[in-house]
Amino acid sequence: MIIKRFDQYFIVLLLLVAMFSSYKLFFDNFQTNLLKNDILIATITEHLNTVKLKRFGNMAWIDASLNDRLTYNDQIYTHEGSSTQLSLVDNSVVDVSEKTLFKIGKSDKNTEFFLEQGIIHTRFNAQSGSNIKLHLNKQTIELNSKNAVVSIIQNKEQTKISVLEGTAQINEKGVVTTIDYNQFVRLNKTSNILEVGKDKISLISPVHNQTEYISHPRDILFSYQPLHDQNPNFVIEIASDPEFKNIYKSLKTIKHSINIQFADEGIYYWRVKTDNTNDYPIGQFKLIKIKPPQIFAPEVNEEFVFEKVTKNINNKIQIMFENTQKNAEVELFLPDNKKQLISSTDSILDLPVESMGEYSFRIRNLLIDGQKSPWSSLHKFKVTQAFLPFAPDTIIPNHDHEFIFYNKEKMIIDLKWISPEAIPTSYNLIIQNLKDQVEVENTVLTQNFFRKKINSPGKYSWKVKMIDKWLRVGPYSNAANFTVTLMEIKNTLPQDGVVLKLARPDQKVNFEWEKKSVEDLSVFEVSKEQDFNNIIHEEKTNKNKINVVFKEIGTYYWRIKNQEKTSNTSHYAEPIRVIIEPIAPPEKPILPKFQELKIQKKQTSWIESLFNILIPSAYANDYYTRIKWPAKENIKSYKLEIYQDETAANLLIAKTVATPYFDWDNPPMGTFYWRMAYIDFWDRTSEFSDLSTIQIDIDSNLKISNEISLLSPRHLDEDVFSKNKKVQFAWEKQENITEYELLFSDDLEFTQIFLTLKTKTNSINLEHAQLKKGQFFWKITGLGPYNTNTSSKRRSFRLLAPSPVVVTNLKTSKTTTPSFKTLGSYLIAGYAPSKDHYEIKSTSLTSNIDDSTIMSFFSKGVFKFNNKFKLNYSLFFKKGKVYGDQNWQIFDLLPSLDYSLHSLWVGVGVSLNQTGVYPYTPGNSKPTYVGKTYLSPLITLKYPMVLTENLKLILESKKGFGGTSLFLFDSSLLWNYTKQSLLSLGLNYSKKSFDYETQEIGFSELKVLLGLGFVF
Repeated sequence: MIIKRFDQYFIVLLLLVAMFSSYKLFFDNFQTNLLKNDILIATITEHLNTVKLKRFGNMAWIDASLNDRLTYNDQIYTHEGSSTQLSLVDNSVVDVSEKTLFKIGKSDKNTEFFLEQGIIHTRFNAQSGSNIKLHLNKQTIELNSKNAVVSIIQNKEQTKISVLEGTAQINEKGVVTTIDYNQFVRLNKTSNILEVGKDKISLISPVHNQTEYISHPRDILFSYQPLHDQNPNFVIEIASDPEFKNIYKSLKTIKHSINIQFADEGIYYWRVKTDNTNDYPIGQFKLIKIKPPQIFAPEVNEEFVFEKVTKNINNKIQIMFENTQKNAEVELFLPDNKKQLISSTDSILDLPVESMGEYSFRIRNLLIDGQKSPWSSLHKFKVTQAFLPFAPDTIIPNHDHEFIFYNKEKMIIDLKWISPEAIPTSYNLIIQNLKDQVEVENTVLTQNFFRKKINSPGKYSWKVKMIDKWLRVGPYSNAANFTVTLMEIKNTLPQDGVVLKLARPDQKVNFEWEKKSVEDLSVFEVSKEQDFNNIIHEEKTNKNKINVVFKEIGTYYWRIKNQEKTSNTSHYAEPIRVIIEPIAPPEKPILPKFQELKIQKKQTSWIESLFNILIPSAYANDYYTRIKWPAKENIKSYKLEIYQDETAANLLIAKTVATPYFDWDNPPMGTFYWRMAYIDFWDRTSEFSDLSTIQIDIDSNLKISNEISLLSPRHLDEDVFSKNKKVQFAWEKQENITEYELLFSDDLEFTQIFLTLKTKTNSINLEHAQLKKGQFFWKITGLGPYNTNTSSKRRSFRLLAPSPVVVTNLKTSKTTTPSFKTLGSYLIAGYAPSKDHYEIKSTSLTSNIDDSTIMSFFSKGVFKFNNKFKLNYSLFFKKGKVYGDQNWQIFDLLPSLDYSLHSLWVGVGVSLNQTGVYPYTPGNSKPTYVGKTYLSPLITLKYPMVLTENLKLILESKKGFGGTSLFLFDSSLLWNYTKQSLLSLGLNYSKKSFDYETQEIGFSELKVLLGLGFVF
């Protein structure tokens, strides 16, 4: 540990030493650079398009602007099509061409140029001269001159310094080389040796870096002079880049000058090529398109109003415009269709106006070379003479308006007026008390409204007049009257600003106020706005109280207007603010940690008993347990959750109930966990309570504890079936037993049960059949709620004659039910007369047809696969005549695959329907039959009930969807009068509806079903 701590201290010490060393090493240089950064080297005097600037020490490039100061190590970069001009502190000028990366610095008294790429041109100061240190291709060269214009080119191909005017000296490592006009120095990139050369051609016009202005396509003169006798063939190349990759024009000529037309502005480079030289001096010039000058004032269609407009009065309109050339022409069009041409060297001009009317003018700039910019668009303005001031119009308040106040300190009124077709400078306002004719206000205003505090109630009059900017006074407005009324009626309940906490949205709020007389009528008003512009509740009453229900929470205002019967006057009371809010949200419920609950039997009403006839009570909710908790005031409902585990991971039940208890139907026994939350009438839900434990067990009154007593036949009864064709097996019935099983076996221990019969009653009748003699045993088992059970003692009987069941090979116990419960597949066909109703609806008429159909037949069938699945189908066919002679027919085939849910069968299938329709056509009073076929999905419900051993009632419902909407209900009684024969009697109701073109068609029918069938 000591060694590790020492290492940490040693590392910190090394860091401190490194920081101190860096400080001593770099501080002087850093401080020097900071001092240099304050020294001005150059200023940006011109730039074309976007030029980028990066300051020393900064990482980001910014847009350069005119008059930006350049200091130590600042960098300039020009994009394609952009350029800039720098003015050095010694008045030398540097032109930076496009696509140039250039850095400027300062060393002693010399200016330093770092040219990474591109072209710069330097014009040295002719008076004092300049000394510039050039950094080119990792080599430093000193360049000095007094009157030279030097071009410096740095690119991938070459590094070249050319003298375009005057003479310059180059000092390279102490070797001074003088370069005259049209001479150049090229730096050899491999050996860094200066190579001096002389241009064979002198470029004369355009002058280097010359700027020409164009307003339309114009000729530019290109002239040059060969310095020696040369081949008279010249090629003039003009490009938009200094590398001459994008040649704009290339012309061959033998002349020394040529005019070339240009229409586009930009920066251009030009050179003259010959056959006997590869050194081409490069010239540069700019073409700037002259644009119409911009007009800044006056605004288009501006109107100028003067007190008087005549020739004797010097009225002037000042115009402001762009005058970059300091020479412009203004063409003024007068109202009398005459015009004047005015010259101006300034950007502001005063135009004289001597008459009223509409004027217009346009402007163009004049260039030094005689060129003219295009005219600007016509700029119009209007000159009018001011009318005498008008009488203002009073607008607020209306004449004879009444201001009602309830507090003397708040009697403040607002007055407002307008001045039509005039230019006001000020207003004179007078307010007078009509009672004593005393002026309560006489003031001069600059705005067209005034707020005044009235000291006493009464009737007042006010008027106002206008004063224009020439101090001409207009007439007063018509006097307008207003009344200030101070009310003294008081509201009593609730007071102003009271916050009412409501337990529920439909809770009534009580309002009370004072009345002078019982006979006075009170008008009660409620609004969400203090000025009562929108009244949401209004009610008249002879009482001094009222109850109101507020649909929403928020801030409301209420007031009373008492209509006094004696004085026939009405007075409003002061508006009272009342805030409606809900009560605090419900808190977290607190439940007991543990509850023990008992499962009890439900007490059924007669309606429930009737329903249990259709659904056996074995599958109904016969048992329940009740979870209770304390009722909570102002709670609308309770949100309940029951979990299987104490971690609340397995949710069993989630319910919302309106009562402080929950009846859990047929709950399982065991330990469960539950919690509850409150929901108030504002639909706010509290936090859930902590989990509470409940233990659920069956009530002792529902448990089966007694043994079943057998009644008949007697024990050891012999030849019981020889005495009667039917023998009744009977036993005592117990209250809590829901189902009994009668078991038959031929051994004492019931190891092999060959017959099991189930029933809900306490007896079963059996018929005899031929069987061998022998001794048999029988007993009863009873099934109670929640799998509680009991049984009887066994009894024995001997068969000396036929036995109730023929058993050839005794097998393990299997449940056997009466004949209809084991009924397998069957087919039924028969006759089905019907009563029909047919309806057609369209946008213009409705048609109804009622008829009885004799030619109607049906067929039904069941194909049973096992105890869970069977194929069921219904087929209906009918035909007849309508409208006397039109045949029609209806065919329905409804197959489905059914699945057993205890006693209820649920199935899915299809509905194939062919139905006749009778659409109406315009001009035809009798519709024509059209057959339509539909195929749609089908859902079926089927509930069979065994009435006796040979009699069965089947209730069946079918619902179709899609092209045709189908509903069918069928009730059939089946009688198995022989072993393989069936007789069917039933009623069938069906209703179909579908759309045909623009018509809605419906068909309903009620059938009587009479049929015969067979079992297979």
